[in-house]
Amino acid sequence: MKRIGTFTSALFILTMLAGLAINQPTYAGDPPKVAASGTKMSWKNLQTGEIENGVIGSSSGDKVNWRWEGKIRSGVLLCFYCGGENIEYDEEAQSALWPLAVGKKVSFERNRERRRYWRNDTEVVAREVLKLEFGDVDTFKVEMKSNSTSGSWTGKQTAWYAPKIGWTVKFISTDNEGANHRWEAVSFE
Repeated sequence: MKRIGTFTSALFILTMLAGLAINQPTYAGDPPKVAASGTKMSWKNLQTGEIENGVIGSSSGDKVNWRWEGKIRSGVLLCFYCGGENIEYDEEAQSALWPLAVGKKVSFERNRERRRYWRNDTEVVAREVLKLEFGDVDTFKVEMKSNSTSGSWTGKQTAWYAPKIGWTVKFISTDNEGANHRWEAVSFE
């Protein structure tokens, strides 16, 4: 009789845990490590030499929020322009990159306010150790190519994500309209 009670209790607990898991957001890969909320960061604009500052905010999976020079921002850990206000994208496809491994690739579409659409092709292309102002940092180099499906815009972004820090420590973003952003982390506290 006691075995049946133990079995019934175990079955009840498993059913409850399964119910909790069903209500959790799905995540194709292992969730990424994200730097702690409140982490202060400084970045150098590699074109102008200017230093700008930010603070990492909350995160959920690979969705992140941060404050940059006083303005609140949101995006996706490896593609700061993929998420954010009024932008929809295939979260499950993007999350399949995690855990990161050289050679992993994903493709997904994103849109802004259901009016502008892009196709993103993302690949983890290498492991690299970057020599930054605060020391050597082991990173995954991730390249993303974006193409407008409703126009002629194309862009490329390269991000170097540092697993020990839980944040991108360098990124370069260019497009066919002349945008050119090059940033490198100076410090994380």
